[in-house]
Amino acid sequence: MAVPPTVPLVPASLYVGDRHADASDGELFEAFSEFKNLTSVRICRDSSSDASKAIGKKNHSMLH
Repeated sequence: MAVPPTVPLVPASLYVGDRHADASDGELFEAFSEFKNLTSVRICRDSSSDASKAIGKKNHSMLH
C-alpha cells in the first residue's frame, strides 16, 4: 500500500543490543533489510579503539 503524498515520513531510530562483537554493518543491514522503510544501519564502535560496543543502530522512516 502506497503512502499518500500528504502524509509526512519522519526519521526514527532503533538501538539493537547484545550484538556479537564481530557483527558487521552489512550483517545488521541484512537482518533488517526485509523492512522497506530501512534507511541505514551501523554498529556502534568505541571512538578510540574502534572496537564494537555490541550495539547496533537501525534508522528508518515512519509515518507521522
